[in-house]
Amino acid sequence: MKREYGFPTQGEVLNYAIKGMGLLAQKDPKKSVIGDETAKKTLQKAINRLAKEESSLTDSMNAILPLIDKHVIDAVGSKKVAYAMIQSLEDVLVQYQHLVRNEGSYLTRLETIRWAMQTRLIFRLVLSPYKNMLYFNVSSEELVSPNCIDWFLPDINENKVITPLKKAFKWLYARYGVSQTQFHFPGKNSATDDSRLEQNLINAGKWINGRSLPSWANLRANLEESLNALVQHEPQYNDIITDKEKQSVMVIFFIARLTTFITNEVQKVFGIGFLAHLLDIYRELLPEIRADVKKHARVIMQDRSQYEGLDQEDIDDHQRGCTDAIFSCGRFNISSYFMGRELQKNYQPPNEFLEVHARLSELKKSINYVSEVEVLKSYANSLGQFECLEWMFEWVTAVYYYRKKDKLSAFKHYEKAFTLGKYVAGKSQYLLVNQYIEACAKCNKWVAFKKGVAWADYLGIKIRWLRGADRSEEALKVAFTFFEYTDYAVL
Repeated sequence: MKREYGFPTQGEVLNYAIKGMGLLAQKDPKKSVIGDETAKKTLQKAINRLAKEESSLTDSMNAILPLIDKHVIDAVGSKKVAYAMIQSLEDVLVQYQHLVRNEGSYLTRLETIRWAMQTRLIFRLVLSPYKNMLYFNVSSEELVSPNCIDWFLPDINENKVITPLKKAFKWLYARYGVSQTQFHFPGKNSATDDSRLEQNLINAGKWINGRSLPSWANLRANLEESLNALVQHEPQYNDIITDKEKQSVMVIFFIARLTTFITNEVQKVFGIGFLAHLLDIYRELLPEIRADVKKHARVIMQDRSQYEGLDQEDIDDHQRGCTDAIFSCGRFNISSYFMGRELQKNYQPPNEFLEVHARLSELKKSINYVSEVEVLKSYANSLGQFECLEWMFEWVTAVYYYRKKDKLSAFKHYEKAFTLGKYVAGKSQYLLVNQYIEACAKCNKWVAFKKGVAWADYLGIKIRWLRGADRSEEALKVAFTFFEYTDYAVL
């Protein structure tokens, strides 16, 4: 079976994030947190469109994120918390886009994910939540949370994982001074009969023990019903379990469920050792990011006088400006930079890869016979380096046919190179994508041309004859015509 190389697609990454948030139930669509069938279909359709990459990725992303935004607000009941979460997701997606554009990969799909998580994304996952909580002034919501600073992270004890969801349940029971049974089925005894509360108790046991992970809709329903039953059975909780208290519980459990999903996935795919390694990185950087948070708080307190007469929205805007300035030169930024450099040393390309890559680069400049590609291909196969560089072999072959004025053969190989190289080629994509777009025009492949332009726009790659922001049909056709009749002496 042929191995896949490079990064997952942007659609796969976003779909994974939505799955992680539990917004769309996988097994039973009726249990989705999105109750409106039209809204559900709209979101699913947008996700499928993005996954196929048949239209503008930028437009598809811009269509999906506001939908997620709305549903996360509905899920957690707080706009500020939801905005902080969505902005953190957007931060990750932007960094991922940057990786695809600038970082080529010689690794398989899973190895690339492992590299990205260990040397890049882990730092973003530390920074973004703290930065965006400040950015959107989440503290003004006055929500309660566990005292432990890493409550949202799993613990590993004697090679066993204690999930954030389990920690959240234990915190909740301790907060109200009740047992698991008393919380989910208050007043339970041999004479009581409530099938719904009984099922809630059974389900909670499964979730705490890690036998299954609930959708957010199921988890929220369990919590709401249990809280209401507790108040009804024990009236003294009326003054404790307020609307603000319920909102806090929902926020804590939404986050705990999300991080439990990530925990389970990392452990399943990469093992408990790698999970422990990521947790070590995260916890090592927590003091640094928290020091930056405290610095931010001091700056805000010093500037307090200027807030007189301003409403909360104006205050929030000012705090966002302070947040950007502080984090750009804070302790976390410095520590994560040097840590990332050290971790990158574990991922140096093998000499065989570097040799074949260098020879292909030279061959692309001076190829005279297509047989030269075949000879090098055979050599690369003997070194185990052909599959990870297949996109480049196709590119060199396309260049050969381009120079021979064989437009159709050139297009076929450019198309293969473009498709294989999208999530592998890194910085080489500027030239490759421009040449592919040109080949589309020369062979009158209008749909493929627009697809190439959409990919370039998504990555921020500048396109010859399309330097401005205008992507109207007329502007595209003008560029299409220029590409069709213009040849380049040097590729």
